[in-house]
Amino acid sequence: MIAQGNEVGLSIIASPDMREVYSFGHLEYDRDTLAKEYHRDVKAGLDPDVPKNYFDGDDASTEPRIRWNLAATTFFSNWINYAVYQETPYRLEELEKDISFYGLPIKGNYDIFTSI
Repeated sequence: MIAQGNEVGLSIIASPDMREVYSFGHLEYDRDTLAKEYHRDVKAGLDPDVPKNYFDGDDASTEPRIRWNLAATTFFSNWINYAVYQETPYRLEELEKDISFYGLPIKGNYDIFTSI
């Protein structure tokens, strides 16, 4: 478990090697994505709760503030930095020995590469 909160519960979990990370929130949402979903549900006759701390004063007639962009940017930047850049070997001579480096399946006849 990486993140949880009293109001939201479990937010982010990961495998021990950090290769699998699951986020149960919507850090990728734009400013108005949740507002569109909320107003869609109201229009459909549902009775959704007003999202907490999303609209000013929890008033759904106001424009939502984007309060999560710093957290979202930090989360995704750190995840990519750790899970990709820190764990990927950058010895290109080693990567080039693997045919999948060229975007091709590992099995197959690739005589074209012997003439290069």
